[in-house]
Amino acid sequence: MSDGLSQPLNAASGPKPGSDSMNAERLVSERGGEAATLDSDFCKALQGIETHGYLKSYFTLPEHARSGLSVYHVGDIALPLGEIQARQIMGQAKPPGLDIRPWELNPTQFKLDYSVWEGRLKALYRHIAPGLGQGQDWIDSIRAEPSAVLLMEKGAAPDL
Repeated sequence: MSDGLSQPLNAASGPKPGSDSMNAERLVSERGGEAATLDSDFCKALQGIETHGYLKSYFTLPEHARSGLSVYHVGDIALPLGEIQARQIMGQAKPPGLDIRPWELNPTQFKLDYSVWEGRLKALYRHIAPGLGQGQDWIDSIRAEPSAVLLMEKGAAPDL
């Protein structure tokens, strides 16, 4: 931004007469082509910004697979999940609300064994990449962080 522009223009409501914004608008209109180039460069710079995003997904593990999941104050979780461990997880989890929602553990309450989960996550990336218009470079560069573990009754589906 040049020294003459002390504040950006308020695009939503326009500048107030006599304000610094009005003076800035007059200065920009007087500068003509230089301001247009600045606007164009600024727009290009904004388009180059990469942001973090969220993707929700769920899948079911084979019945006798190693879970790779440990819940604090419960221990390593066995598959298939038994009633005793399910009740222990419920004791640690955020209870469902009035509507039927799953029991939820936040990331401070569980730990994933990445030696087990790395392959599962790569398989998930390969599955979703084509739908997102992405290729192998994206699969190799993406990083996922779990945001929750949900415990649901048999037959229930998460509200994604």
